[in-house]
Amino acid sequence: TMPKPRDNRDRTPFIPDTVRAQQQVAEAVMKTDDDDEEMSAEARRMVQEMAQAVRRKTQKEIMQESGGAGVYAMNYRDHWMLREEDWKSDHVPEIMDGKNVADYYDPDIMAKLDELEREEEEMIAGYEEGKELGMAEDEDLTEEQQAQVAAIREKKSKIVVKRRIARGTMNNARLSRRAKGGTAEEFVEELGELGVDATEAAKDASSRRARSRSRKRSSSRGPMEEEEEDAEKKRKRSASRALSQGAGYRSVKQKVDAEKSAKRVQREFKKSERTAESDRKIAVKRPKHLFSGKRDIRKASTQGR
Repeated sequence: TMPKPRDNRDRTPFIPDTVRAQQQVAEAVMKTDDDDEEMSAEARRMVQEMAQAVRRKTQKEIMQESGGAGVYAMNYRDHWMLREEDWKSDHVPEIMDGKNVADYYDPDIMAKLDELEREEEEMIAGYEEGKELGMAEDEDLTEEQQAQVAAIREKKSKIVVKRRIARGTMNNARLSRRAKGGTAEEFVEELGELGVDATEAAKDASSRRARSRSRKRSSSRGPMEEEEEDAEKKRKRSASRALSQGAGYRSVKQKVDAEKSAKRVQREFKKSERTAESDRKIAVKRPKHLFSGKRDIRKASTQGR
């Protein structure tokens, strides 16, 4: 079967210019006389010159001419086949939300930006000049409004300072109230701000501290009494420790009996090599894959190992 033409266009084979030039030079060489060495040398020189003139440089050669590796950057648009050569250097449009950004670009945007900055500088200069002349920025306000503005500014400055302090101590360890310290008057004042009257509590606490100090000063115990008191404290501590270790039992005897019973139950599991009552594992002492089939050439004493 032969392919059928789809239209009447004449599609001639495409021959690159370099190949066409080489063919022409080859034809010229063939026409020269082989015995004439001068003509042959001249023909070879012509071939070399035409090949160099038509030959396209490789990227490696262009890189070496342009500074070498690390300096030269290849232009990937050189090999684009476009209708116009100038189109290769055009900027690729930036698309956002399906629209071309260049359509919304104002060519005078930089001039307008400079004008806005100039106006802002003039406003700042006028404000500074008014402050130097003593013109109050809130002179049109009433006394009540001025007081409100002052209160708002003061509160805002306090919030800013508090936030800066919190930001500076955010990653530090927090101190407890006892480590921070403070007097009873400060404590009473803080509770008063919260609406709690703590004057009586502060008086009771101060009188209690005074009594404890006087009791410590008036105590005149001998060394024997101090040793007896220390021994009593140790006995109480040991009793409390024993109670905490055996918590859940009515007496020490009950705890000992429970431990013995647990060991007795565990002894049966140890005999049968089980971990608990639910352990159903059966250890294979003679696995079949080691003790069935033909014997190999090893000694009989090592069989099954």
